[in-house]
Amino acid sequence: MPYKQQQFSMANCLENFWKRLLRVQQVTIQTQSAEEALGEIKVQEEKKKTLLFFERGKWISPRSYGIEFNNCLRWSFDDENGLVGLEHLRQGPNHPVFLFHLAPTTANQLRSIDPHLCHNDCYFGQIDFNEKHIQVTWKIVGPQKNELLYHTYV
Repeated sequence: MPYKQQQFSMANCLENFWKRLLRVQQVTIQTQSAEEALGEIKVQEEKKKTLLFFERGKWISPRSYGIEFNNCLRWSFDDENGLVGLEHLRQGPNHPVFLFHLAPTTANQLRSIDPHLCHNDCYFGQIDFNEKHIQVTWKIVGPQKNELLYHTYV
C-alpha cells in the first residue's frame, strides 16, 4: 500500500487552534536569559470569534523572584481570510495595540505574516500547538535586542 501524505488544511489548522485556545488555563514564560514566570489565564469570549486572555502571574527566577505581571491579549479568528489576529490591551480594550496576523504554515503551526514594529525593534511570532499545549515563540530583534521568549499555554 503506497504511503499517503495527510493533506494540510488551513481551515482545520485554524479550527483546531481556536478550540485549543478556549481550554487554556495557565502560562509558563521562559526567556533566553533563563528568566521564568508562571501565571493563570482567564479566557473570556468578548464576542463571536474574539477571545480575551487575562494573564496574571509572578516571575519565579532568582533575579526577578516575586515580581508580578499582568497582561491582556485579544485573539481574533478571521476564518474568511484564514488568519488569527493578535493584539495586546495593556492600555485598555478601547486602545488595542495590533501585534500581527498569524497564518497556518503546517497542520499545527502558525506564523506572523509581518513583524510588529515597536520603536527600533521587530517582533515576530510563531505558534506551535497540540492537544497538550500551545507554544508561542516571540523573536525580538533590534539594535540592542536579540531575544527569544517562550510562552507555553496549557
